[in-house]
Amino acid sequence: MKSYRGKVCAKHPDLAGLRRASNRKCVGCKRDRDRTPRGRELLRERQRRYRAAFKERQDGKTYSGSPCATCGTSERYTSNRACVHCYGVARERMRKLRPETTFIGAVCPKHPEAGGVRRSRRGGVCVECNRERMRGDSFTAATERWRENNPERFRVVRHARTMLRRARKKSATEASAELRQVMIELSREAKRFGLTIDHSVPLAGCRVCGAQGRHEVDNLHLMSPSDNSSKGNRCMTCWALEANRRHDSLTHE
Repeated sequence: MKSYRGKVCAKHPDLAGLRRASNRKCVGCKRDRDRTPRGRELLRERQRRYRAAFKERQDGKTYSGSPCATCGTSERYTSNRACVHCYGVARERMRKLRPETTFIGAVCPKHPEAGGVRRSRRGGVCVECNRERMRGDSFTAATERWRENNPERFRVVRHARTMLRRARKKSATEASAELRQVMIELSREAKRFGLTIDHSVPLAGCRVCGAQGRHEVDNLHLMSPSDNSSKGNRCMTCWALEANRRHDSLTHE
């Protein structure tokens, strides 16, 4: 809030007591003072100081700002204005607490078949609960709104993901005429029956066992879109074991 309604100024009753929140002075008096020669000179001097400080921040990753209330140091990051010392301490603490993307915690009452596997981020939420949230209508609608409101950022993110996948595929590919022919045949079959081409062992590595596959003939197969989405970034063995455990738990119930 830059202004508020306070005591009516005698010089500017037409403003109905509109005052600045920073110094509680009348907005009209401040405007009249800035229009004087002395006010213009002070304004230009203030702008020069701001430009010099901004240029100093842009020259490097850090700059010397106001002292931190916690540690007392004045070195801050240019990107987020955070204290360098406190930010580093917090980052090391989070790295020790959450060294991996997932951890074994309390068993979720809604998904006991998950075995207590939780995400290190998002407050340690259950991986199955997080997967259900991402597949919900509200999350999908929010994602679509973000894409519509941020087309440039979405284009950059999509391009980065495409380049990363191409690099993984290129590093894990043995160029051969047989592979190209198999890809053509699989693409025709997938288009004909409404299926998708999937790697039995993902190129990025299985998030359960860590196995990393290659883009070769023996690692390609066809799956339905729903099964491919459910499989995610897991190999076929780990995905089948988890599906069997989920089926057994539902059968016993």
